[in-house]
Amino acid sequence: QSSRSGWDSVPVEAGSKNGQTPKMDKKYDDMLNAVARKADHLILTSPDSERSASPEELAAVLHDAADKSYECIFQVSDALTKIKKMATPEDLVVVAGSLYLIGEFRKLLMGEVVS
Repeated sequence: QSSRSGWDSVPVEAGSKNGQTPKMDKKYDDMLNAVARKADHLILTSPDSERSASPEELAAVLHDAADKSYECIFQVSDALTKIKKMATPEDLVVVAGSLYLIGEFRKLLMGEVVS
């Protein structure tokens, strides 16, 4: 049976750059919990940066999603591999997080960005 979103499943991948969005003082916990409330499954990862919040740090702020299944995957490429294995054509996959995280996923999916 479909979830409340109309999709069969909504696996979500999330990551953050050092707990804040660039040039803003907004913490990642609000964003992560808002996304988590809609997700069926969370894959927590972080971009390749020393300043990024770790998957464990992300998991520690999931107070609004205590009943959600989630897993911590340390490499973005491994997170994408997991998503490809678990998602079906009927699923909606959402990648949410910093532009650094989105950039890594984009590079993996589409190749290098040409300037």
